[in-house]
Amino acid sequence: MDVLLSSVLLTFVCLFCGIRTADAQCYETLNATDIPQIFTSPGYPLKYPANLQCTWHIRATDPSQVVVLETLDSMIHATIDCDKDTAALFEGPVATEARLVRKWCSDLRYYSADSNSYFLFFRTDSKFENRGFQVRYYQGQRSGPCDRDLVANRTFQNIISPGYPIGYFHDLSCTYSIQAEQSTDRIQIDVVDMHIENSISCEDDNITIIDPNLGDHDLGTICGQMTPSYQSSGSRLQIKFNSNRIKETKGFMIKFKSIPYSDCGNEKLVATNVDSYLVSPGYPNYYSNLACSWTISSNDPQRTVEVEVMQVGISGTPPICEGDRLEVDYLDTSKPNEVICGSSAPSQTFVSVGSTLSITFTSDNVNEGQGFYVRYRLVQANPTSASCDQTLVATEREQVLTSPGYPHISLLSQNCTYTITAPSGYYIRMTLNDLDIELSKRCIFDSLTISDGSSTLNELWCGERTGEVVNSQRNQATVTYIIDNSNNGIGFSLKYSAVRGTPSRIQKMTMPTRSTPLYLTSPGFEKRFPRGITFTYIFTADPELRIRLRVTESYLRYYTLTGACIGERVMLYDGPSSTSSKLRSVNTGELGWCGFDLPVFVSSSNYMTMVYKTTTSNDHARIGFVLMYEQGNFTDLYPYTCGGMYKATSSRTTISSPNYPGNYGSNMVCKWTIWATSNTTQIRLAGNYSLAGGSSGSCGGDFLNVYDGAEDSSNFLEKLCGTGSDTLQSTGNLLTIVMKTDGSYSGRGFSFLFFETTDPLPCGGSFTASPTSLQIRQTVRPNLACKWIFTRATDNTYIRLKLTDFYVGVQSSGTCGADRVEIYDGNSESSARVASLCGYKSAEMYIGNGGQMMVKLVTGVSPTGDGFSIEYRASTEERCTRGNLRAISQISYLQSPSYPDMYASNLHCTWLIDSGSADRIVSFEIKVASIFYSAGCADDYLAGYDGISEATGVELGKWCRGVGPTGKQQTSQQYLTIVFHTNEDESDRGFRLSYWSDAKPIAEVGDTGAPSANIGAIVGGVIGGLVLLAVIVAVVVVIFCVVRKPRSKNGNRFPGSDQAIPPVAYQPQMQNVYMSPASTSPNGYAYDNNAYSGHMQQRGSRYEVPAHGYSQPEHIPEKNYTLEESKQENVYSQLGPVDDNFQTVPAEQAKNYYSDITQRNPPRHDYQYPANNFETNI
Repeated sequence: MDVLLSSVLLTFVCLFCGIRTADAQCYETLNATDIPQIFTSPGYPLKYPANLQCTWHIRATDPSQVVVLETLDSMIHATIDCDKDTAALFEGPVATEARLVRKWCSDLRYYSADSNSYFLFFRTDSKFENRGFQVRYYQGQRSGPCDRDLVANRTFQNIISPGYPIGYFHDLSCTYSIQAEQSTDRIQIDVVDMHIENSISCEDDNITIIDPNLGDHDLGTICGQMTPSYQSSGSRLQIKFNSNRIKETKGFMIKFKSIPYSDCGNEKLVATNVDSYLVSPGYPNYYSNLACSWTISSNDPQRTVEVEVMQVGISGTPPICEGDRLEVDYLDTSKPNEVICGSSAPSQTFVSVGSTLSITFTSDNVNEGQGFYVRYRLVQANPTSASCDQTLVATEREQVLTSPGYPHISLLSQNCTYTITAPSGYYIRMTLNDLDIELSKRCIFDSLTISDGSSTLNELWCGERTGEVVNSQRNQATVTYIIDNSNNGIGFSLKYSAVRGTPSRIQKMTMPTRSTPLYLTSPGFEKRFPRGITFTYIFTADPELRIRLRVTESYLRYYTLTGACIGERVMLYDGPSSTSSKLRSVNTGELGWCGFDLPVFVSSSNYMTMVYKTTTSNDHARIGFVLMYEQGNFTDLYPYTCGGMYKATSSRTTISSPNYPGNYGSNMVCKWTIWATSNTTQIRLAGNYSLAGGSSGSCGGDFLNVYDGAEDSSNFLEKLCGTGSDTLQSTGNLLTIVMKTDGSYSGRGFSFLFFETTDPLPCGGSFTASPTSLQIRQTVRPNLACKWIFTRATDNTYIRLKLTDFYVGVQSSGTCGADRVEIYDGNSESSARVASLCGYKSAEMYIGNGGQMMVKLVTGVSPTGDGFSIEYRASTEERCTRGNLRAISQISYLQSPSYPDMYASNLHCTWLIDSGSADRIVSFEIKVASIFYSAGCADDYLAGYDGISEATGVELGKWCRGVGPTGKQQTSQQYLTIVFHTNEDESDRGFRLSYWSDAKPIAEVGDTGAPSANIGAIVGGVIGGLVLLAVIVAVVVVIFCVVRKPRSKNGNRFPGSDQAIPPVAYQPQMQNVYMSPASTSPNGYAYDNNAYSGHMQQRGSRYEVPAHGYSQPEHIPEKNYTLEESKQENVYSQLGPVDDNFQTVPAEQAKNYYSDITQRNPPRHDYQYPANNFETNI
C-alpha cells in the first residue's frame, strides 16, 4: 500500500514540476548499505524501451547516514526542456515531501549525497530510445559522504574513487582511514590504476597518503598517471582524495592489505615534484632482522631523483657500518654506493645518476635504534625559454614530427607552431601516429590543430587518438600544438611526406584500438568540414578481441518531417572493408546512423570499418560527430547471438550453425572467426552443410562465404550452398565463415571441424555419386597431382559431373600448359579422356558412359588460377536420349540432354524423326538455340538434315548462339535427321525445338518424275479423238494405281544401307512423284487433289497451278498474312513451355485445326500414343 501511495503521490509531484507521467509501470525500493551497488535503466546498455514509466526509491539502511548516488553513465535522448525522455531525481522520506533535485536528459553525469532517501523517476516516449543510465549507490557519513573507515586484513581489498572508471566528480573531498586488523601489522597499499588531473606540484586534483607516525610529513602526494606502492610505519594509514571544479578524469583504484612488521619486500616508489617520504618499518621504534629495499623512479624519465636523509637512528659506526646499515645504490657502476648508520646528524642529500636509484636497509638482532625516514622528489627542472616553432620541408620520403619531450609527460605550458612546405605540384600527407593530451569539450585546454589555409582542412584534436590521415589541399600546412601546465599527456607524434598531384577524394586510414578508449572526431568537426569526400576508417584489435564504437555526439543533418538523412548515412561494416557484412547498432538496431542518433556498434571479430561521406552542401552549421572506440571481450555486455571467435589448436574443435542439426533461422547474418596463435600455421576446416534455396553456382538463397583471412572480398575463398561437404584450408593463421540466410525456407545448416596445422591440404579421393548433388571445392597450389574417382551408386544410373567457378592455368594456342584439369570416362588415365581444361570457364558438364569417372588436377611450380568446384551426382539421364521419334499432326518437342541445365561436353547426338508416311513430311521450328558460339558453328552446333541420316541427307541449317532460329523448316520427304554436337570446351543451356507432320505439297510444273499434263495432248494429236479418249481413261487408271500401290518389304532395312528403320508396318517409298523441290517445300501447304483439297496455304502464300486438264480446288480468297497473324492462324504449338518470342493458342483450337487432316488420312503406323500426350519427353 505504501508503494502504491508513493507512486501515485510522486506522479502528482512530477506533474507539478512539469514532468508528464502516468501510473508507474515499474517501481523498486533499493536499500543502500556500506557496500556500493548498481542499478540501471531497463535495457541498459543496449536501449531502453519506449513508453516507459519507472520509479526507484533508494533509502539508507542506517537513517543516520546519507545515500550516495553516482550517475556513472547516462545517455538519454536530448530535447529542449527534456520534455520527451526524462530522468528526474527527488529527495525526501516520502513522496508527499519529495523535492525536485535535478531533471536531466542527454549525457549528464551527476553526484548527490544530501539525503537518506531519494526517488528517481524515468519516463520515455515512443521514439528515439537510447542506452539509458547506470547508477551506483551506497550509504555514507553525513560529514563526508565518500569518507570510509576500513579494516585491513591479510587479503587485498579495493578502494575506488567516486565515479570510477568513467570519471570522478567535481569538488570531492574523500578520506579513507585504514586500520590493520592486527595491531602488530603494518598497512601496504598499491596504486593499481590512476588517472588524476596532472599538474607540476599536484596542486589541483591529488591523492595524499598520510602516515600518522610522521606527524606533519606525508608519505606522498601524487597525481597524473602512476602506480606507486607505500607501506605505513605502524598499523594505521590514511588516504585523502581531492578534486576541484575544473577538470575530471577516470579516477583511481587502490588495493590495500595488512602485512607483518618484518615484511618489507621490494617496494616501487615514484618521485614527483612534491615531497614524498619513506620510513623504516615501526619508526620511531626499531625492529630487528630486517632486509628491506625500495626502488625510487622519476615520473619524468628525463629528470633525476633527489633523496634527503632527514632522520636516522641506526646502530653502528660510520663509515664501516658493520651491523645495521642504510645504503643508497645509484645503479651505476661509475659511482659507488652510499652507506649510512649512526645517530642523528645533519641531513645528507643524494642525487641519482639516471632516473632511478635504490635504497636498502638491513638490521641484525644485536643493537637497536629508532630507524629512519627520508624525503625524495624530482630534481627541480630548469625552465626552458627556447621557442619550439619550426619550419619543415616535406619530401617524398616520410619524416616524423614529435612534440617537445615526447614520449614523456611534460607539465610545462607550450605553444608550438610547425610550418610544413612541399614543392610546387605536391600536397602534404600527414598520418597521426599518436596523440595523448588532455581531452575536453571543444579542446579548450590542450589541442593539436592542422590547417592549410583552405576551406577544406582545419582539424582540431585532443584526447587520445591515433591513425588519422589528413591531406592538405595546398603545398603548405600548419601544425599548432598548445598545452597548459596540468593534466598533460605524452604529446604527439605524426608522419608527414610530400605527394605529387592532387589529393584523392577517397581517403582510407587504419585505426588501431587499445584497451582504453580512443577518440575520433569527424573531419573538420568544430571547424569546417570538407565537402564531397569519402572517409574510410578501418579499426583493428588484437586477434582474440572485439571492437566497441560509441557515438557520443552526432550532428548529421536530416529531414525533420521524414527522418531521412540529408546525404548518406555513416555506415559500419563487420570486417576490414566495405565489402564486409553491414553492422547493425546494438542499441538502435539500425544500419549506420545520421541525425542526432547516438548508436553503439560492436564487431563480431577484431575488425570494423566505418565509411563517412561528407555532403557537398555549403551549410556552415555544426556538422559531424564525435565517437570513442576501444577493444575488449564484451561478451558479458554484448553476447553473440550466433557465430563467435575461436582459437584453433592442434585438437579438433566443432562449430555448427544455430540449432544444428535442427533448422536454422531466417534473415540471419552470423560470423565465425577462427585464429591461430602462431603466424606459421594454417587453419583446416572440414565438414558437411545443407542450406536451402540454392545449389553450386547459383546460391540464390542461404549460403556460407569462407574467407582466407578476415571478411574481405580480396580474401574470398569459397561460397557454399545447397548440400555438400568440403575441406578448406587457410594460407595464414586466420579464417572467417559468414552465414547469411533469407526469409524463406531453411535447412539444417552446417557442422565443421577445425584445427591448426602446418601440413598442406590433401586433395583427391574416392566418392560415390548418389541422386543428391554434392560438391567439392579445390584451390590451386603448387605441384599438385590430385585425382578424384567417382563411382555410381547403382548400375542403372550415369555419373554426372559439373565443373563451376573454374580458373586453372592459361590456355595458349588451344593447348594447356603445366596447370590443367583432365576428365576421364573411367577410373584411370588409360580410360578415354573426355576433356583437358584450363583458363577461365563458367560451367562445364560431363556425363559418363560407364560406372566410373575420374577428374585429375595437375599444377606446376608457379600455378595460375584459384581453383574450381565439382558438383557430382548420379542421374538416369544418358549422354544422348533415344534417337528414333515419330512426328504426328500434333506438336511434339525435342530438347538437348540436361536442358535447360548445361549440356555435357563431347556429345554427338542424332535423332531420326519419321512423319509416318511417304505422302507426309516433317516440319520443325527451333524455339531455343542457346549453344556456345563459334565461327561457322564449327564447335558446338545443332543441325538439321533432309533425309534419313547426317551422311546422306541435305543440310537444312546449322545453328549456335548468335545464329538465330529461322522460323519453320520442312523436309521434302518423310524423314528429318537432327544432330547435336559439342566439343570439350565451353557449354551452354542447349536447344529446344518443336516438330510435327504435314501433308506433302503437290509438285510444280516441269518437275521430273511428276505426271505431265502435256502427254494427253500429244497422244490426242496422233491417234485422234477416239484414241485420245481411251488414252485419257488409261492415264487416269495408271495414276490411280500408282497412288494406291502397296508398299514393298525389304527386310526392315533402307535400300542400299544396313541402317535399321523405325519399327513401322510399311516400307518407305524412296521415290515420290509428288515431291516438291526443297527450295519451295518450306513455303507452304500445296493442294493434293486426292486428300487435301481445300486446305489453305501457310503464311498466306498462294500456290498457283498452271492450266492443265485436271480440275483444281477453288482458291482461298487472297490474303496477305502477317507474321503474327500467321502464328495465330497456323497453330503448331499448344503444349509445354515456349521460348520468349513464340505464342501459344488454346489446345481446343489446335485440336479443331488438325481434326480434318486426321479424319481424312489417319496415320498408318504402329506407334501408340497416350491420349492428349502431344509432347515427347526427352
